[in-house]
Amino acid sequence: MQIEYYGTLLDQAGHGFYTLETDFHRNPTRLHQLPFNPEGLPYCNRINNFIDGTVKTYHAFGFTICAIAGSPYDKRPDSKSIFFVEAEIDMSQFITELKSNLVVQKILNKMPFEILW
Repeated sequence: MQIEYYGTLLDQAGHGFYTLETDFHRNPTRLHQLPFNPEGLPYCNRINNFIDGTVKTYHAFGFTICAIAGSPYDKRPDSKSIFFVEAEIDMSQFITELKSNLVVQKILNKMPFEILW
C-alpha cells in the first residue's frame, strides 16, 4: 500500500508532497494529479481551533485520508500532517498501516505533542 503525505519534513517548515517508501520522496507532480487539494480539505488545524494532535479521518474521491493538526517541525497555526492512500479501506486498518510504516513512525515520533487517535 503506497502511503502519500502532505506536510513538513522533520527538520524544516513548509508543506510539501511526498510518497513514503523507505524515506521521503518528493513528488510535486502527483499533487497536481489528485482529485482533491490537501490544503482545501475540511481537516483540522489550529486556525479552526483544533489543538495539535487532533486527528480527522475521511473517505473521499476513492482515497482514505488521515489528517493530523500540527507538524513534526512547523509551529505555525495552519500546519498539518495529511496521510492518504488511493483506496477506500477501513480506518482502523489504515491507522495500523500508518503506525507500522517506518517513515510515518519518524514523523509521528517527531511530533512535539500527543496524537489523539
